[in-house]
Amino acid sequence: MPLVGYALLFSGFASLGVLAVLVRKTRASGGSLRLVFASFAAGFAAAFPAWFIEREILPHTKWITGAGGDALRAFGVAGLVEEGLKTAVILVFSVNRSFLRVTDGLILALAAGLGFAFSENIFFSLENPLTLVLRSFTSVPLHALAPALAGWCVGISRFTYRPLVPAGFCAAVILHGAYDFFLLRGFGYGFISFILLAAAFFLVLMLLRSAWDLDVREGRIILRLPRE
Repeated sequence: MPLVGYALLFSGFASLGVLAVLVRKTRASGGSLRLVFASFAAGFAAAFPAWFIEREILPHTKWITGAGGDALRAFGVAGLVEEGLKTAVILVFSVNRSFLRVTDGLILALAAGLGFAFSENIFFSLENPLTLVLRSFTSVPLHALAPALAGWCVGISRFTYRPLVPAGFCAAVILHGAYDFFLLRGFGYGFISFILLAAAFFLVLMLLRSAWDLDVREGRIILRLPRE
């Protein structure tokens, strides 16, 4: 199998595995599978303009060195551009008539992030296939968890009419930027990035449960009782 084939196979392994879990969750809630797959595809496509924009901007930041330069590249370039595009995907799908629950905001955000990670991992794997294993355990969770913060806010804003989208976007940029910043600072700081991912995982899990409970309580999700 050529290198491109291995890149396509392994770069999508983690993303597609988590996507399968989202599909099962969507079926359980009565959500739209079509919307989930469309969000995944849109996230996949969003990685291309992100790559182009960052390629154009990053060379102009090389003259800024040290922690300030790393912060600029982590928060002001990678975090802002990538989370901006993923949040845009979520907002586009939030006006779809199949977007019926707060939970949909989280699920669609996770799907978009997984699609983005899949696409980005292909770029990196073509340069160095050995990075795929590490990125499967780091970049895939990051690209899914960061937009999930924005997705929760989009869902809450849609059904409670509270303007939380800017806060959710900022939270996504901060998480993404902090993760990249500590990695850029070198090996001695890299462990902080993994702590952030672990904390974000439990936070998103809590938000997903709260969104599910809210949707059930307000009748947007109808639980099916087991047959006797």
